[in-house]
Amino acid sequence: MTPTNISATSLCGNHRKDKDTLQLAFPFHRGTTSNHLILMRILKLSILVSCFFFVCPILASCRSLSSHGLPPYETTLFNQINTYRKFVDLPPLRINKHLTRLARRHSFSMFRQKRLSHANFKTRFRQSGSRSCVENVGHNHSAPLKQFDAWRTSQGHDENMLNPEIRSVGLAKVGSFVTFFACH
Repeated sequence: MTPTNISATSLCGNHRKDKDTLQLAFPFHRGTTSNHLILMRILKLSILVSCFFFVCPILASCRSLSSHGLPPYETTLFNQINTYRKFVDLPPLRINKHLTRLARRHSFSMFRQKRLSHANFKTRFRQSGSRSCVENVGHNHSAPLKQFDAWRTSQGHDENMLNPEIRSVGLAKVGSFVTFFACH
């Protein structure tokens, strides 16, 4: 069987190759009646739907999050920021789930409003429980390294990433809006 012939039935059920098509193996005699053909189509469709709703989400979730619990975009951005900090002899940042939730809410708010902003920064700062926080926001950088370079070449954003006071960070991307929210 070539890879082009693989279907959901080959992943989720017994099958056999019959005249270059995948057919389910049935323990009873295969007739040619229209009822039998309808039954076969319904069974194939139910197996395909079952695989789509149960197997595909499980496989997707297994490879979509890093060991930090971040999606790939945020993980790459986080690693690049820590590499940059290490290059200038600063300690690496740690992912903080609470700060990540705050960053995600803010990214979602910007996404909903379709504009960059630092609105409600003081509220996020209070909710963080920290004595100092910094924030960078970004928009329309399809690759995390492009977002990093945009922040690195902007004096205020660069100072935030290299702030020696910060130790924990929350990173979140919603749509094309990104928030870096880091605190002591």
